[in-house]
Amino acid sequence: RPVEVVVRPAKLGLGYGSFQEATKLKTNRTIEAEVRGLPTPSSTKETKKEPKEALVPTADALLSQKSWKKSISKKDENKQRNFISYQDVVVQQTTAPSTIIDMRGPTSTPIIPLAKLPTNSTSTTTPTPPPKVGEELLYNITFLCNSYEDQLKSTHSFVSSTSSKVTSLANDVHQLQSSLQKQHDKIDTLTQVLSILNTMEQDVSVGRSRKEGEEILMTQLASLEELFSVQELRDIQYDGMILPSLVSPFIECYYLPKYWNGKASLFDEKEESSSHVCREIVTNICHLAKCICSHAKDKEQHERTQTLIYTLVTQHVVPRVKHAFQSTLSWDPLVQVEDGLRLYESLIDSVMENEKDMQQYEDDDVKEEEGLFGIQNDDEDVIMELQEAAAAARNQTSKAKTLVNLVKEEIMFDVIYPRLYRTLHEWKPIIFNQQLQHPLHTWIVPWLPHLNHRSMLQTLLPDVQRKIKSTLTFLARRYKNDAADDDDIMDYFQQAKSVIQPWRMILDTQIIYNLVSESMVPRLGRLLSKMTIVISGKKQDWSRLDLVCELLDIGLLSQFDFISLVEGEVMSHWADTMHEWISSKMEKKKEDEGEVVNDVVDFYIAWRTRMMHPHSTLSNNNPSRVQQRQHQQPVSWLVLQKDEMICRHFHAALLMIQALIEKDEDALEDLTPPVKEEMNYRIVSARRARETRMEEEIQRNKRASAAAAADTSASTGAAGIATTRTQRENVDGTTTASFRDVVEEYAKQHDVTFHPRMGPNSTKDGKPIFLFGSVSIYLDSNVVFALRGVSKKWEPISLDDLVRCSL
Repeated sequence: RPVEVVVRPAKLGLGYGSFQEATKLKTNRTIEAEVRGLPTPSSTKETKKEPKEALVPTADALLSQKSWKKSISKKDENKQRNFISYQDVVVQQTTAPSTIIDMRGPTSTPIIPLAKLPTNSTSTTTPTPPPKVGEELLYNITFLCNSYEDQLKSTHSFVSSTSSKVTSLANDVHQLQSSLQKQHDKIDTLTQVLSILNTMEQDVSVGRSRKEGEEILMTQLASLEELFSVQELRDIQYDGMILPSLVSPFIECYYLPKYWNGKASLFDEKEESSSHVCREIVTNICHLAKCICSHAKDKEQHERTQTLIYTLVTQHVVPRVKHAFQSTLSWDPLVQVEDGLRLYESLIDSVMENEKDMQQYEDDDVKEEEGLFGIQNDDEDVIMELQEAAAAARNQTSKAKTLVNLVKEEIMFDVIYPRLYRTLHEWKPIIFNQQLQHPLHTWIVPWLPHLNHRSMLQTLLPDVQRKIKSTLTFLARRYKNDAADDDDIMDYFQQAKSVIQPWRMILDTQIIYNLVSESMVPRLGRLLSKMTIVISGKKQDWSRLDLVCELLDIGLLSQFDFISLVEGEVMSHWADTMHEWISSKMEKKKEDEGEVVNDVVDFYIAWRTRMMHPHSTLSNNNPSRVQQRQHQQPVSWLVLQKDEMICRHFHAALLMIQALIEKDEDALEDLTPPVKEEMNYRIVSARRARETRMEEEIQRNKRASAAAAADTSASTGAAGIATTRTQRENVDGTTTASFRDVVEEYAKQHDVTFHPRMGPNSTKDGKPIFLFGSVSIYLDSNVVFALRGVSKKWEPISLDDLVRCSL
């Protein structure tokens, strides 16, 4: 049979309007009934029973009127409303028949035993009668009793909670009353405090004497502290904030001078010494703090005193001193060095004295604790341990917050050091009246003992070194090399010495030597080269040589530079002069021979005595200085005595005298010294540097050989360990020369100077450049390259051609 299908209109929801779904159609319902075996639905339409119309319209009746639609006919609009009174509604309810509902429930089927079951399966069981009314009433009564019991329990819990709330509210009321009483007590206390503060303010303004003011202040502070408990004093921060603010007016009135908080400078000469005033202020503050806290317990007294002193000094002393150092109008680091130093040292000393007193007090407390614990004097180890533990605890608690650290942090690190550092960067050397104005040591060295905070010296000293170097450069430009006046030349060295000497014990020794070597040694070489050798030793001018010896003795000139200057510029010139003099006297007659020999011997003795024994022939012939020098030998004398080349010059002079006596011209010719133009301190320095390197290499090889010989497992390889790149020690003790040594020896054989080039352009591709006579050369892979031709190109050259080019 076909199934009817109904298409739902578009946008129509399920169950909306009078649309019948396919399942509600008669045909489909008949098919479904046949499939399920149900009776076929009747075709007769069931008539709906309309309910009796009530007085009060129901919701369905109101909706059926469709009064909410806009399209309502005018007829309905003119229809009058029907008003019903509440009496009619009550009458209808009372007149309506009452309905009694049986609550005993549906009928139940009893359980029948199997034996009593009927055989006929189609027979139906008869319904059992409903339960008895008594059982139903008993159930209902039990249900009501349980309900009321639950209500009683909930009511009891409500009463209990309400009573606890009443109790808590009563407690709250009591607490509020007690807090109200406390607030009234606080108001009374604050009223008393206000009266005491007014009295203190009036007493300060009256203008009493200092002693009377202190007594009144102590009394008022004691009465003020009695109004509060110990815990209340801690809560209101009495010691840290309130007490210093109460004492401050008294300090400003009696302890601080009028110019202290004014605009006047603390470094003004018209005012009283600021350092003395600062020390007195700190001392008075410490005394006042001890008097104020004297009524407290021992430990509390110490802590309160320290806190009060720290706060008062921080408020009244440190800011004023800090402002004095900060102001560029009041303190000039270049001029007012002593004034600033005295003010800072007075503040530091007064603060340290207070800390020493407090430290002594703490030590006394430690001794008392030792006595309480029964420690005997014999238990030294135990006492030392307790003292170390107490000191460590004190350091941990007070290291971060001590008055000395505060002064160093606030004044030295934040003010003085930045002023010195900035002034050092802005400072430039100036000559006025032949004197250097404000040299560095006059205004920096006095502060160095105090610049030990937070690595200040490590930052300041490199800048000082650069400024010293620039000062020496400025002096070199100020006093030119070609100055005709010897006084100007000596003035340069005196000025340079005065610049460097104060830093001798501050900067590293090697730094001092480098500064002198770069700035002063070249000028010393030129100064000594112009030294005139006088045949008569008594008329000889020793001032230039004395200057070099003095620089060595005071630690400014290194021994290497000193001996190079003396050998290259003085002894070589002296030996050349003596050789020329003796050569000119070789043709004298026999009757004048004794006088000539005596003159030569006197000349030799004068120089040897002056060089080797300077204390016996001082230039000023002062007996007291001679006696003093006999006990304190100068360094220059010892260096000259121990130097081999200086002794060789004097030995060669003796051989010249012997040749003069024996009239041996060949021996005198063999003793001819190098020409003055071919010998200077630079050449000597290069030779001595090479000799030093060779000696170090030999010593290194010897140590390597000794280490290899000591190692039994590597005894056969000792010779290989001692081998170096440029020089090796053979089995017989001889050494293998390098190519540079060969070139240098070849230059000596042909009387050609050979020394490294100094100054700029002294290297070629990282290799040192040498001067072979007047030719510039450098060595590479045992090949000599010379700078030749008009184009000035480096070309390889043989040693023979090199000698011909250098002549």
